[in-house]
Amino acid sequence: MTANQPSDRADLLTAAIDSSGRHWAWECDADLRFTRFTDSFTQATGLDVASMIGASCLEFRQRGGKTLALAAHLADMEARRPFRDFAYSLTDDAGRPHHITISGTPVFTADGAFAGYRGIGSDSTAIQGRLRYIELLERAKAESDRRVKAIFNGVGAFVMLLLIDGAVVEINHAALSFRGLAREQVTGEPLWDGPWFGDEEAVRAAIREAVETAAMGDATSLDLQFASLAKDLHHFAVTCRPVRAAAGDVLYVLLEAHDMTEFVTMQRRNRELELEVMHGQKMESLGTLAGGIAHEINTPMQYIGDNMKFVRDSFADIRARLVAAVGTLDDDAQYLVDEIPTALTEALEGVERVCKIVGAIKEFSHPDTGHKAWTDLARALETTATVSRNQWKYVADIAYDVEPNLPSVYCEAGGINQVILNLIVNAAHAIDDKNRASGGDNRAKGTITLGLKRVEDSVILSVRDTGCGIPPENRDKIFDLFFTTKPPGRGTGQGLSICQSIVVRRHGGRIALETEVGQGSCFSVQLPIDEPSDAERSDHQTQEMA
Repeated sequence: MTANQPSDRADLLTAAIDSSGRHWAWECDADLRFTRFTDSFTQATGLDVASMIGASCLEFRQRGGKTLALAAHLADMEARRPFRDFAYSLTDDAGRPHHITISGTPVFTADGAFAGYRGIGSDSTAIQGRLRYIELLERAKAESDRRVKAIFNGVGAFVMLLLIDGAVVEINHAALSFRGLAREQVTGEPLWDGPWFGDEEAVRAAIREAVETAAMGDATSLDLQFASLAKDLHHFAVTCRPVRAAAGDVLYVLLEAHDMTEFVTMQRRNRELELEVMHGQKMESLGTLAGGIAHEINTPMQYIGDNMKFVRDSFADIRARLVAAVGTLDDDAQYLVDEIPTALTEALEGVERVCKIVGAIKEFSHPDTGHKAWTDLARALETTATVSRNQWKYVADIAYDVEPNLPSVYCEAGGINQVILNLIVNAAHAIDDKNRASGGDNRAKGTITLGLKRVEDSVILSVRDTGCGIPPENRDKIFDLFFTTKPPGRGTGQGLSICQSIVVRRHGGRIALETEVGQGSCFSVQLPIDEPSDAERSDHQTQEMA
């Protein structure tokens, strides 16, 4: 080997590096100033080699800005340590950005003095571009996954992705929270073997059959009922659909369960309302006939009453004539003579009661024209209490607290009668509910007090009961249409809403509640004595709605 061989080899290596077009060799002296670049430097970076000779390595590499990596690199060079793959950025003379990666090794003289650095450089712009592109793709994928996950967990329906053997791969937040479970408790095993269905074995079997059918390629639907974490029974419409690969093979089964409880409840409620409407129409027809029937009953009752009075009033004369003709009466005759007047008096009281009821029905069922007239509210209270007697007579006694000499009130008599009737019926139901809840004798009677008093230019009509009272959580909802706590067939949730509409919107009045759980409730209806102005009516309605 000749003395020139090492140099020849270095030249060959430099030539090989230079021929790539993306790599170059470089050198700097002991002052860390560039002394040499191979020709490919200009081709790769767009910078003129002549302008680089004599430039400071340290200053050149700070053109891309100061970073922690740059600080470490400068420290290596100042300490005369080798470095590898230091990356930095620069802009060429045409304004194009470049990403540069360099490596270098310190060179020392024979006596150990530092002589500079030799190294290679590479233009990694294309690689950095690809890496940036990959980074952007990964960010976009992560953002897409985040959005899909948000949608997946945001839907109210239960969504589960299962393998064809039923093992849960994904389950959304709605399905987990319904049972109060964590994702780890459900995933990884067949849905029907896990804790999600609790002890509902029939539901497990139905779901397993539906999933296995979907795994064979056929979508299936079924309706199921199962309980929530709070033990509330819910109705669900469940579908299982196959998820296929591009080749058509079934990879997964997608299970969706939509909570139909509200819809089912509404359907049932609608059926109940239809029956109530039919019943109401029937009662409306009977009400239309009631006035005529009451008139037809009233006429013969007058005959009966008048004739019985005649017999009772004439019996004293009959008795005197009988004694004069017979003399002393025996015990049986004397008993008849004594008891017949009493029996006739009691019969007349019954006739008077029938006439009173018939009159009340006739008055209450008078066609409601929707026009206002001066109305005696004390009479309206008495009439409505009589008509509704069958609703309260077994659970309560009626008491009156009516201020004397009250003026008539300008109102719709039919509408106010409806308000009084609804409040009396509700009061009777509240007393009955209290008796039932106490477990005592259901025949124990409470009291319904009907009151009237004047306050300035208004009359306050009140219906007070000794019933169960209204719980705090229901007090803000009692005037909502269709809100009721009564069982089906006992109430539709329309009574108090109708009362509010009649009092507030049609009369410009107010309706208020005082209640105490276990003690009873009092509804107070404030009505203006005279017709209120439009401004007053608007003010009343605004305050009531607030």
